[in-house]
This record gives sequence, structure tokens and C-alpha cells, in this order.
Amino acid sequence: KQVIETLIQSGFKINEILKLLSVSKRTIYRRMSKYNLSVYNFTNIDDEALRTEVIKVTSEFPRIGETMIRQVLHQKGIKVWTQNKFIFIFYEIVSP
Repeated sequence: KQVIETLIQSGFKINEILKLLSVSKRTIYRRMSKYNLSVYNFTNIDDEALRTEVIKVTSEFPRIGETMIRQVLHQKGIKVWTQNKFIFIFYEIVSP
């Protein structure tokens, strides 16, 4: 667990990790699942805080689309996953 976790935190990609450890991609993903590890570092943000940020951005850029707002949020240090109600919040604000 510690080896894979350290490599992920150091920025190694899955393909690099499997070559370093001489294991299959399936083995890496299975171990990541077993130890609840992820290569993605999403921001821990609640729906209300996300809604506030989306409102700020859409008020500044009224015609902004989903992809662009995701990039603006990323620049602000907010990385959200699609299932994090982002799309629902975005369309609720843009198309009331």
C-alpha cells in the first residue's frame, strides 16, 4: 500500500507504476481499490460551497459552458468530479 501510495503522490502515472513494480495494470487497480487509493485528487467541497463558486463564475462569465467553468474552478484550486452534483448545480444556475 505505502509504495503505491507514495508513487501516486509523487505524480507517477499508472503505466509508470506498473513498469516500476513489474505488475499488470489490473494488479495496480485491484490494489488501489483494496486500499481505497486514487490517482485523482478532488477537492473536498460541499454542494453549497460549490454552488457559491459556480454562481460567482457564471455571474462573471454569463455565457460560460460546462467545460470552461470546470477549467475556471480548477484554476481556483477546485477540482470536482462529474458525479459531485456539479453538472446538476451548473445547469440549475444557468437554466433556472
